[in-house]
Amino acid sequence: MKLAVGSRLLNWFRTYWWVIAPLLFITLYCIPLVTFLLPATESYFGETYQPLRALKFFASKGQDYHKYGPLPNFLLAPTYTLTLANWYILGTFTSPSTDFPYGFENPLRQLSFLILQGRVLFLILALVTFAITLHQFTCITKRTYLIALAFMLLIATNINDLLYSVNTRPDGPMVWFALLSLLIYCKIIFDKLTVKRAFWMSVFASLAITSKALIGPMFLLPYLALGIQQYIHSRKNPEKRSLFWRSIAYTLVAGFGTYLLLNVIYAPSTWYEQMTHWVGGEGTSSAIWGGGLASGELSYTTYLTQIAIAILNNLGPGGTIVILITLILFPFMPGKYWYMLIIPPISVFFLALLPLGYVVDRFYIVFTLALLPFIISQFDSISTRIHRLPLKYIINAAALILLVFNMYWATFAFIRPQGNPQAMIEHDLQNNVNKNTSINILSLHPQVPGKNRLYYLGYNLNTHSLAQIINDSPITRPGIIYANKGQLDFILDAQKYPQRAQMLIKESDLDIGQFTSIQSLGYQLKREVSPTTPIWFKLDFMPIVHDWHTRNTLLVFERINNTF
Repeated sequence: MKLAVGSRLLNWFRTYWWVIAPLLFITLYCIPLVTFLLPATESYFGETYQPLRALKFFASKGQDYHKYGPLPNFLLAPTYTLTLANWYILGTFTSPSTDFPYGFENPLRQLSFLILQGRVLFLILALVTFAITLHQFTCITKRTYLIALAFMLLIATNINDLLYSVNTRPDGPMVWFALLSLLIYCKIIFDKLTVKRAFWMSVFASLAITSKALIGPMFLLPYLALGIQQYIHSRKNPEKRSLFWRSIAYTLVAGFGTYLLLNVIYAPSTWYEQMTHWVGGEGTSSAIWGGGLASGELSYTTYLTQIAIAILNNLGPGGTIVILITLILFPFMPGKYWYMLIIPPISVFFLALLPLGYVVDRFYIVFTLALLPFIISQFDSISTRIHRLPLKYIINAAALILLVFNMYWATFAFIRPQGNPQAMIEHDLQNNVNKNTSINILSLHPQVPGKNRLYYLGYNLNTHSLAQIINDSPITRPGIIYANKGQLDFILDAQKYPQRAQMLIKESDLDIGQFTSIQSLGYQLKREVSPTTPIWFKLDFMPIVHDWHTRNTLLVFERINNTF
């Protein structure tokens, strides 16, 4: 019996290995991230607002403003509802509140469980989505090993995609639903248009945009190209023409209907505020965030160089080499329907990423995922046109070596969180600071008493914001201030960016004109602690790793004449 079961499993793996192997790889690399810095009352992945974001969203019936789209709230709602209902019945969550501890009897244990629950759910959703796309991309090629290779290089070894498979930010759902929409786009191109496909392509596109609007422009040119292509094909056939116009109707109803239901109808003013934040507002202003074309700091040459570096950081060294060679061979070996498959990456690059005027690595996951169908097609074309076996073996061996190299590179996905400010502060406290010492973590906003992990670890945490510390009496200031170098540079650079200075006053009451340095408040820089990679990781030359070392340097300031 056991042999029969084992034989069936082996046959199943042989049949679907190109799906199973990438999923096992992603699971293996994401498991260390699932429990990162738990227990805690908040997630320390950085700009992760769950589970409180979902709780506030539904408590306010969607009226509570947030800069990111609401889809993660809807995805988390079913599991959160069951958990909260259970706690309500047990009497450990009876008086919900918007203030800490939010009505939880044991906030550390209960919020930790919700954070863990969200991370596990996101990982499951990521794996299911990736399984579907891997399996169904056989519409492009029947050479399944090429689908697996392209997916591994562009998605599975992309350190940002790995993080967002666990992190409950909107970036993960944006990637998943964009992939599903692209999949249906490919099915229409390689097979045929149906009303059902038109409907679901638009639903998935709207879900991706509801997660994060950055992905929206990726769909503009593909829809236009698809419309032109299908119109030409249907002109002389009444039946096809009828199908075309019905598909147009279903596309519009599904796309706009889904978006309006999930974003606008229940809170139009909140939606409008969110749109003004991103479209010409603070969210995309390089005059505020700096380092962009609008600030005058970048030349176009430097800007394009930064874009190339961002793509390198997403593809990894092995992936970059393979994709570059593929693009070089493209004019000589164009794949089937290449003119349709190249449109999504062109659309998202020229309509979304390039106009931003500044570069953030994580934004370029939308470019690499948009490339996936095109690269699969090109791999298939190269494999078809190279007939000489020795050359084919050499190419396959080189691709395999570069894939293994990228798998090694992807280990940075679970090394990277160790540079998290909270993790570094806790490590420094354990080795250098007495628990009775008053400490402060530099913040633009006051911290909520009792909320930080340091309370549960027994440390004496001063919760004042930077503006409050400036106004405090020198004798009441904390003994130690921990500051992240990237964050401190951002604050001090506001002296060069008037719009950033105005934002700081508006959001945190910090007048940058009254602040020149931490030292000016009566402190001395005691030590600098930079995050380090393990001895076996030899890719510190990669731009994102170098930047990680620099920006995540922990600065430890000690009050002058402070005694311990």
